[in-house]
Amino acid sequence: MTRLLPRRIGWRGATFGLVMAALGLGLGIGEPTGITGLDEYWHSMRTALQSFETQAWFIPQLDGEPRIQKPPLFYWMMMLSFEAFGVDFWSARLPALLFGVIFAATIGMLYRVLFCSGGTLAFMISLSLLTVAVESRRAMLDLPLATCVALTVLFALLAMRGRGTMAYLFPAVLALAAGF
Repeated sequence: MTRLLPRRIGWRGATFGLVMAALGLGLGIGEPTGITGLDEYWHSMRTALQSFETQAWFIPQLDGEPRIQKPPLFYWMMMLSFEAFGVDFWSARLPALLFGVIFAATIGMLYRVLFCSGGTLAFMISLSLLTVAVESRRAMLDLPLATCVALTVLFALLAMRGRGTMAYLFPAVLALAAGF
């Protein structure tokens, strides 16, 4: 069975790498002049903000109407961030930053599962991709969806390759459901 982390890196090294990635990607996410677009405010931030204000935790709302066209996980994470850190740009964009780091880590693990070596370089390359760098700084649904799909593929591959199939199928289905 393939180890998800190389022995020489271990969990401490992986944790250090994830924290450094979050710090690197997170520079300036609280600034109103950061990389943004109209959709970030008109759809993502307003949905989470209005749902937070009306305490609509189960079904996110926009302009008093249920917003069920998009998966609610990202909105729930934004509302939890508002609850924990207050309502501002930083707390609205924090979930996207976390998804960016998780996406890069998942790509590194996928590389390790597919090619039975490394993974650190794939993690670092995926962090440096312009798409990941930009989308992890915007409160949009693209990166959370990509992360859920990548996690689904990772766990499905792990389920197909070894023992404990059910132990990997459940997270695969959970990641798939969270993304859609």
